[in-house]
Amino acid sequence: MLTFRPFVIFFCSLLLIASANLLSEEVTVVTQPEKELKDTLDSLESNLEIKANLTQKLNTLRGQLRVSVSGSEKQNLQEEITSVEKKLHAIDSDFEAIATDIDLSVIKAPPEKKFNLETEIVSLIKPMLEEMSQATKSVRKKSSLRERITIYKEKMDFANKALANISNLIKNTGSRKKLKKALKKRELNWKQQLSFFRSHYLSASLQLTHLENSEVPLATSTK
Repeated sequence: MLTFRPFVIFFCSLLLIASANLLSEEVTVVTQPEKELKDTLDSLESNLEIKANLTQKLNTLRGQLRVSVSGSEKQNLQEEITSVEKKLHAIDSDFEAIATDIDLSVIKAPPEKKFNLETEIVSLIKPMLEEMSQATKSVRKKSSLRERITIYKEKMDFANKALANISNLIKNTGSRKKLKKALKKRELNWKQQLSFFRSHYLSASLQLTHLENSEVPLATSTK
């Protein structure tokens, strides 16, 4: 019991230090050439106008669909509604991509599962390797945690860059009130995503530290 308490104190201290370091990270505000900045703001403002027009059209079509009595007319209206919804989704994605200036697939798409010959072979002879698998459980767990740490570190970097770009645009919106409001909404969303990524990064880091430290007594006890 006496040997366990120092480890608990160490683990809690590590948690506090890691949390403080992550929370103290500041988003660096980027700068753009004046013409490039104006073109970006103009593009985003145009994007908002297109979105407003499409939203109005979508509401009109839905109203027509509610009062329509003809089967063929209902089908045509539903197809048009689907088309407008797709355009709205594309416009929204374009706004996000322009405002953040990052590859959004890194954030939104799940990491590709790479083909691993060893994994495939193990899956084929799994019944024969159950006991061995149990023995290597800790090794595989640490490998999984390291992969998660790498993934979420990359996502945190991209989220910080997105926030930096959005912050720079907000600072330069001037009298473009609608655009500023839309960018503020995106900024809040990205701050929430960054907190989510930090939480998972910190959790995986602390779990890995715990696993590595818990193996130290085992190694020394075999000497």
